[in-house]
Amino acid sequence: MELTTFLIDNLTKESSITDYPQRLDFPSNSRGGFLGFGSKNIFWEEMSKLRRFTDSSSDRLKQHPGYSGSTGWEYGIGIFLFGQGLYYSDIFTSRDYTSVQTQLSAKIEVSKKDGSSIDSLIVNDKVLADRYFYTNDEIKERNDLISANSYPFKLAGVAHTHPIVTSPFLKKDYYSFFSNTDIYSFISTKTPFTFLLTDRLWVLGMTAEFKNHHNQNLSELSNDLAEVSRAELKGVDDLYSAASSFARRYELALYVAEMGGSLYRI
Repeated sequence: MELTTFLIDNLTKESSITDYPQRLDFPSNSRGGFLGFGSKNIFWEEMSKLRRFTDSSSDRLKQHPGYSGSTGWEYGIGIFLFGQGLYYSDIFTSRDYTSVQTQLSAKIEVSKKDGSSIDSLIVNDKVLADRYFYTNDEIKERNDLISANSYPFKLAGVAHTHPIVTSPFLKKDYYSFFSNTDIYSFISTKTPFTFLLTDRLWVLGMTAEFKNHHNQNLSELSNDLAEVSRAELKGVDDLYSAASSFARRYELALYVAEMGGSLYRI
């Protein structure tokens, strides 16, 4: 199932853990490339930019005279469902070593031109996309969707990065898993997904079960998340096993994708 289809199908309801499919594909739209050659999937192009920003900040910090082991800044980007597609905010960062402050303001602005109605997606005062409604029937259908609270416009989630961490004991580089702050931010923003980009992409899907059983009792969350981070030092199999156990314990839908690939639930 394509991610946009899942978002549209579950636009107005609280998703259960059983609603999440085993595989989610990113939209196939691409940009660049003459006659299609050399074109890049837009989603993964945005993720690659996030990764480059994070890695370059880490490289700069390591060359700074005052460097004391900080691993670089985290960067983020907002991902929006609008119509049948996904759209992306500009990259932002709080220039912090442990978290990234979300900086998003989004709205739909309606205008008229030559008898048609135009809906513009505006994020942080920048127009990201337009939807055109040319006929009275199209405009009525749009208005009916708005009345039913089913108009396809939603913050799908925020993607953010974690820079490389160096283990002081093993002298080995690794990426940390979601943090306490990440999970609490996920809860407060009320988005269906949260995205974490390391050397792969982790995606958590919010569930009704998590809200009902775990949202108010997260006293052991820090230890459970740290356990997943430690598992990466042992190898990929241990990492996936620990991450899957975490998701089952908290009844969250957890996906992972290799760079450029689809999301698979674990």
